[in-house]
Amino acid sequence: MKKSVWIIAVLAVLLLTVWKLIGNKSQVEAKIYQKDPNEKILVTTAKVTSQNLYEEKKYIGSITANRENKIASETSGKVIYVGVKEGDNIRKGTVIAKVDDTMLNLQLEAAEVQLEGIMLDVKRYENLSKGDAIPAVQLEKANIQRKSIEVQIKTLKEQIKRTTIVSPFSGIVTAKTFDLGSVLSVGTQLLQLTDVGILKLNLNISENEITRFKEGMHTEIACDVYPGKKYEGTVSMVGGRGDDAHNFPVEITVKNSKTELLKPGMFGSVIIGTSSSNKGVSIPVSALVGTIKNPQVYKVENGKAHLINITIGVTTNEYLEVVSGLNEGDEIVIGGQVNLFDGAFVTNNLNQ
Repeated sequence: MKKSVWIIAVLAVLLLTVWKLIGNKSQVEAKIYQKDPNEKILVTTAKVTSQNLYEEKKYIGSITANRENKIASETSGKVIYVGVKEGDNIRKGTVIAKVDDTMLNLQLEAAEVQLEGIMLDVKRYENLSKGDAIPAVQLEKANIQRKSIEVQIKTLKEQIKRTTIVSPFSGIVTAKTFDLGSVLSVGTQLLQLTDVGILKLNLNISENEITRFKEGMHTEIACDVYPGKKYEGTVSMVGGRGDDAHNFPVEITVKNSKTELLKPGMFGSVIIGTSSSNKGVSIPVSALVGTIKNPQVYKVENGKAHLINITIGVTTNEYLEVVSGLNEGDEIVIGGQVNLFDGAFVTNNLNQ
């Protein structure tokens, strides 16, 4: 009996607690503000207009050398003259180094003396062969020997010429690996020569913007090192294949200045302008909801704001070209979107 009374008492307490909680919940919900779905939200709207848009976009890339070669020795011997140092800006034909050619010159003198004697023999054999005093084969052998020595002389002269190592093009000596007294062999690297008369600006352009660049297109290049200075550029290459991030390489050939000299490794920039091909529908940037990749706007119809998807073309700092989703004359929300939701009633402060 006592056990039954105790169970009834516990159940009564539980029921009382539940009733109390339900009552408290009702009181709390009554105090919470419930937004009236029919309440009109104050927004600022504007009419969709039609105009031509022009967009300028800045692209930043790295400047590299148009041509950079490692100059090596074509002969062997001891360096007896050094004509350049690291950092020099040299012209084509500048003497880089001179290798000792004493032995080669002595060999050349000996070959020339030998040739002189052979020429006398050839002349004498020619006279004797006219009277059949000697066999014709003897004259032929003398001529063969003459030709062999002539080839030897040409070879020695070429070897002597190569002892004077000259610059194959104009540029800056960006590395030097030899000095006076160095003993060279064929193929020994002497220096690295970088051509800075013509440079390249290398860019990585996304697939959405690669059509802005055309081979042969003329541009102007700027560099922060020289504020206000412009350099002539020409688009020399537009990549035909993108990377894993869908970026395409673009190369712009840049004509360097003799005074404000650009150097490989600097940053450069180019501004490319794009205009809409025809007069098209445009909206203020403030109307955009979401992102450029997934653009949406609130379109007002019959007092309600409807969230719609649009497609964007040319963009500027103030306006967006709408390729699809809106028509000229449509009314859109350009202010007050923070409180809006799809299908909300609005009262507008018509801006335009």
